[in-house]
Amino acid sequence: MKKNSILSIILFFLGLSIAIVAIFANSLGLDKNPGWSKSRFELLFFGIFIVLCSVLYYRYLDEIHTFARKIQSKIESVPVQYLTFPIVLIVLIIYAWFGSSGRWSIWKSHTHYYDSLARGFLNANLHLSIEPDPQLLALPDPYNPVARKGIDVPVDLTLYKGKFYMYWGPAPALILTAIYAFSPDKIGDLSLTFIFVCGIFILQVWLLLTVWKHYFRNLPAWLFHISIPVMGLAGPLMLLRHNYESAVIYEAAITGGQLFLMAGALMAFFAMISSTFTGWKLASAGIFWALAIGSRQILAVPIGFMTLLLIYWAFKTNLWSFKKSALTLIPLGLPLMLGFVCLGWYNWARFGSVTETGLYYQLAGWNIRDHYDELFSPTYIFQNIQNYLFNPIEFTSTFPFVFMTRGSEIPVLPFYTVPEIYNAQPVSGLLCTFPFAVFAIVPFLIQGFKKKLNQNSVESNNPMPLHLLTLGLGGSSVIALVLLMMFFWVGMRYLGDVTPSLMTLSVIGFWQGYQALTHRSLMKRIYTNGGVVLAGMSILLSTLLALSTNDGLIKFILRQFPLP
Repeated sequence: MKKNSILSIILFFLGLSIAIVAIFANSLGLDKNPGWSKSRFELLFFGIFIVLCSVLYYRYLDEIHTFARKIQSKIESVPVQYLTFPIVLIVLIIYAWFGSSGRWSIWKSHTHYYDSLARGFLNANLHLSIEPDPQLLALPDPYNPVARKGIDVPVDLTLYKGKFYMYWGPAPALILTAIYAFSPDKIGDLSLTFIFVCGIFILQVWLLLTVWKHYFRNLPAWLFHISIPVMGLAGPLMLLRHNYESAVIYEAAITGGQLFLMAGALMAFFAMISSTFTGWKLASAGIFWALAIGSRQILAVPIGFMTLLLIYWAFKTNLWSFKKSALTLIPLGLPLMLGFVCLGWYNWARFGSVTETGLYYQLAGWNIRDHYDELFSPTYIFQNIQNYLFNPIEFTSTFPFVFMTRGSEIPVLPFYTVPEIYNAQPVSGLLCTFPFAVFAIVPFLIQGFKKKLNQNSVESNNPMPLHLLTLGLGGSSVIALVLLMMFFWVGMRYLGDVTPSLMTLSVIGFWQGYQALTHRSLMKRIYTNGGVVLAGMSILLSTLLALSTNDGLIKFILRQFPLP
């Protein structure tokens, strides 16, 4: 029997089965129409096509393999970075298509909160330029949603002493303030989200390219190239829309925080692999991380973990000399300390407390002040594990065939209850949407991790930066996920706090697993094929789910390709 002929036989019978189903669809009860519909013709031709492919594959197997090897050798001879740019460009074009709902030049944002805060800053005010409705101010308890029914109130803003404020971090508004000094054009929260998502993707690719050149450049280049679309098109960043509408302030704050977090991680890695003075790189990491916390205060915890790893690195590389380590870390610590001082002053100047962000005075769908002690609680952990990790995807016969289902508010275990304030929006479990995430555990499971790295990496004399990077990405992902599990509100957007670090770690883990299996050809082939399948599933499911939340794109596609 010819080599790999089993695959040809499988394809032959698969195509034959599809053709038979198409021919006898009415007899089998699959098609109530006794005539031949368009879909039955398409199914028949598809089956015949697979049969022909199986025959051609069997007949020209050697020629196909020879041609594939030539193509692979051509690709391998091209430097990695040469193919990186066109792949990145394609992903960014897809972002623009999704972000504009297929309209390209029309970007309709439903909120302009950061714009309003920036214009307040330009007028030396800490409150927004939006004026509250006098009817709202006349209420004895404006925080009661029942009392303010019928009054036009911006969603989820903070009301304090007759002025609107934001509990989201002010860092993106500071950037807009600098931009407005040169250009007065209004920038909505949707545009900010798009810019931040593009920036996150570019930083992830930059970080991976740097890691590849230092530790994995002896591996096949295609491993790097397939990682780029995984980073860009898989995972919840593709799904950052608000309740099936365009992104608003929530998504802008989340992506802004992740942009600065990833920028800080990149600069920290540059500092660790540098053989020269690293002061400006650590200072840049500190500035970016301060901006990340200034965009989303909850990031202070994962960034604190990353900072501890840098402290360990400084002491380790300076042979545990306290003086040298302290001098090394001053450029990192000063921006972080200054950022915390500025945030504390910002809160005190608005609400008279350095720790009050404005959440207590939020105008939400619930009276937040009556449930303030229930916003974060371990009570939600089991429920949120189910919703954020395992909530299933709904498969339907209607394009785009997959949809998000609403998270469960019914307790998943019988021995506890969830507070009344608990709310679950449509969400797809992370392990269902992004199964490629399983590779995030590879760096922590490989036995003899340092030994394998020393044998196969290009710069085997300094494995510490990569080890600390994977530990930092993994630790920050777990910390962000744990904090998310204790929050009362479930929404797909909140997974954006987790996935950039998790996706980056997953790709590095995939490379490390491949590297560790260098001398085990069968295991390496199984591992690689499994990784490619999971990567394809992650991209396909995330893309289809992103389509399912965009009615404008669905209507456009169906007009171009009408379904029977």
